[in-house]
Amino acid sequence: MFYSVNYEHLLRDGKNYKLGLRAGFGIKPQSGDTYYPLELNYLRGKKKDYLELGIGFTPSVADWKELSFGGRKEKTFQGITTLRVGYRNMNKDKKVMLRIGVMLMWRSVFINHDQQRIFFYEKRNYYSPATIWDGIGDNIQPWIGVSWGKIF
Repeated sequence: MFYSVNYEHLLRDGKNYKLGLRAGFGIKPQSGDTYYPLELNYLRGKKKDYLELGIGFTPSVADWKELSFGGRKEKTFQGITTLRVGYRNMNKDKKVMLRIGVMLMWRSVFINHDQQRIFFYEKRNYYSPATIWDGIGDNIQPWIGVSWGKIF
């Protein structure tokens, strides 16, 4: 289980579309890991029913790890790239938002503390160099999410 609190600001509010930027804070109570989701959302629809498409990145403070590169251990930072497809209902009269969707999460970025190495793929064997072509499917995880919120 994962909990988060988010704020979304509409950058564009067109007749049949909306473009929003979302930022937040999340926690996984079982481990105490903290996350900071960032997402760009595109909403397409009319009145209160929208198709939602999103792309985001979630850095994780909990994922600093020591990895071995060429016999030398280095601290690294890890993040999760997300792709979202879903349905959003925005009832402006009641000032309530409800959304349900599917998200693909890809553990995707490592940066060492010297910022000399950047990887866009995490190989499950933490002590081997990563490549974008090695078993990419092992690191993509589907996620179903339901959220509700207040419209300001």
